[in-house]
Amino acid sequence: MRLKVFSFVLFAGIIFWAIKSCGGDNKNNFSGEKSFPFSETGKKITQGMREIGQAIKHNSNVHPVPHTTLQNILPENLAGYKRTDIKGETTDAMGIKVSEVKAQYQNEADSRLKIQVTDMGNMSGLTMMTTAAWAFKDHKNEDTKGFERTTEIDGHKALEKYNKAKREGELSVLVAKRFIIKLEASRVDEDRLNNVIDEINLDELEELVKE
Repeated sequence: MRLKVFSFVLFAGIIFWAIKSCGGDNKNNFSGEKSFPFSETGKKITQGMREIGQAIKHNSNVHPVPHTTLQNILPENLAGYKRTDIKGETTDAMGIKVSEVKAQYQNEADSRLKIQVTDMGNMSGLTMMTTAAWAFKDHKNEDTKGFERTTEIDGHKALEKYNKAKREGELSVLVAKRFIIKLEASRVDEDRLNNVIDEINLDELEELVKE
């Protein structure tokens, strides 16, 4: 059910991206912000839906890897963490085929780790422009509180975030322009998530596309 909601949000997000990328008349509204007439809005939405339809048609033979297979990517024990829960779902909603698996881990120091692996399936191209826009640019923002920056892990584009005060971190990795692995952890040092991702076989995940 949650994955179907995700597909709907993704659908809306792609339309929004299509509208923004197409531009508009840039007329100012009463608040001073740039906008375009309702008729133009309708045209942009139509264009966005057309692009989604074309993507679905073009990738009609692309099927997401079953979540039961994705679960094999996440072992029971990982970098000192023990898996406490795992679940997955594969869905086809509005022609958008997506597969996802989520797992939770915990270690003896009560540090908690969440890992989500998502296969964007037939929407991988357009989806990258919305949910993984960071993969198409270089970004770095650091201060005394922490950092947010793009990097590469084993040749794969990644985005890492860390809050020093809370000792919380996030790491997202894009594999084969289709899979997104997202790690979230609490009570960790800033290099801990890199240790975890090193024990996940990214090459195995990439090989699934070739099968």
